[in-house]
Amino acid sequence: MNKLILFIASFAILIQASSKDVVGIYRSYEDYLYNNLDTMDLYLGYSHPKNAVTLQFVKFSEEYKVRCKEIWGFRLGARLFRVDVKTGQPACVISTGNIVYYENGPSYMEGFKSKKASIEFTFGYFSYFSKDLESEMTPYDQKSPEAGDRYSAFKKENPRYEFLFKCIGKSEDYVKIRNCVRNYNAEKDEE
Repeated sequence: MNKLILFIASFAILIQASSKDVVGIYRSYEDYLYNNLDTMDLYLGYSHPKNAVTLQFVKFSEEYKVRCKEIWGFRLGARLFRVDVKTGQPACVISTGNIVYYENGPSYMEGFKSKKASIEFTFGYFSYFSKDLESEMTPYDQKSPEAGDRYSAFKKENPRYEFLFKCIGKSEDYVKIRNCVRNYNAEKDEE
């Protein structure tokens, strides 16, 4: 049975390679900076017992698993994902600039696997912010007291983002938040 699964996975590698969907992991921020991607042949999916996300790939015709807590981030096609070091949860990078904005990683991971833009998420935080791709990620999720505490501390420590945070308010609308981030980054770029 395992040989059949690996045969099917190997066949899927040919299909995936033709669509140029590069998949792989960055063990550190430095690996990302220097484009040192540990390339995998195929993304199989992930598991998340007790929200501890483990990525599943095929590499050299063998199944290869990596715990998100052990890496900086990963790439699935054109999408870059980063891992929250406090929780081990992956988040998809949506916008970079004067502030980095991320959305729930597992929904985009499911979307990559099913070839859809994104899927509704069932676990993890709603979204995240960080000052840059190397700094700590701060969750934004109105339903989580722990995320709320981290977000409040981030806002207090970073008054330069006040305009952005006022625009967002307490919204849980991805389109509104993306527009606020886009406008904030565009205005700051002009200064």
